[in-house]
Amino acid sequence: MPKNAADPFYASSAWRNVRKIVLTRDHAFCAICRQNAPRMQVDHIKPRKQYPELALDLNNLRTLCPSCHSRAATSLGRSENYKERPIIGADGFPKDSEWA
Repeated sequence: MPKNAADPFYASSAWRNVRKIVLTRDHAFCAICRQNAPRMQVDHIKPRKQYPELALDLNNLRTLCPSCHSRAATSLGRSENYKERPIIGADGFPKDSEWA
């Protein structure tokens, strides 16, 4: 499912404008592998879900190729098939669990 269909943020004019600025700033090269590929993506370094105040912050955005974007999203738990990770307390157990 395209991002625009799932989240109206990505269809907003503010996002489209900031996205163009980031792609221009980064010369459309991937920040990780330095490749230039079709359909470059603009990635939130700190996830928008946890840091909504940084959604349009240029310092929190980078250009990634589709391959690196997919790996970055999966490693941070942002892929569609990934379940939210629990917050771990100082004792090593998930907070708000029967073990805490």
